[in-house]
Amino acid sequence: GAALIGFIPNALFPIFSKLKGESLRKLFGKSLNITLLISILVGVLTYFFAYYLIRLAYGAQYLTSVPLLKFFAILIIFLPFSAILETYLISQRKTKPIAWLLVVSTVLNIILNYLGITYGLRFSEYYAVLGACFATIISRAFYLIGLIFVKKNDYK
Repeated sequence: GAALIGFIPNALFPIFSKLKGESLRKLFGKSLNITLLISILVGVLTYFFAYYLIRLAYGAQYLTSVPLLKFFAILIIFLPFSAILETYLISQRKTKPIAWLLVVSTVLNIILNYLGITYGLRFSEYYAVLGACFATIISRAFYLIGLIFVKKNDYK
């Protein structure tokens, strides 16, 4: 599932680059719907089967990481959605907003990681890792929202 989600945006880039107007909008909409359907399915399955995935892949000694995998299951939905938007915007030569969003979201991630880790270390290393998880999710959500904003303004 995850390999398929990651492959879709790369496969669409040459097609997005050639299309214009209504045919581009239709293909973008269809590819977004398919990607979201697959990523939501994989994300939900990862969330609900996190215990079994960790136990099978790494063994019982790593079961404390189950909540972390559940948090990161959110990214299984965010990242492919971001990748489709990114591919579309790059194919339409909208690279400056992407570069700006990458810089700002990276700085945000660094700041939030610092805050989340240092605050979490007051309690335990595990809470520091949780702080890093939240920092990553928040910064990736910011990036996704920024891409959506750029895309929406693309048709104006």
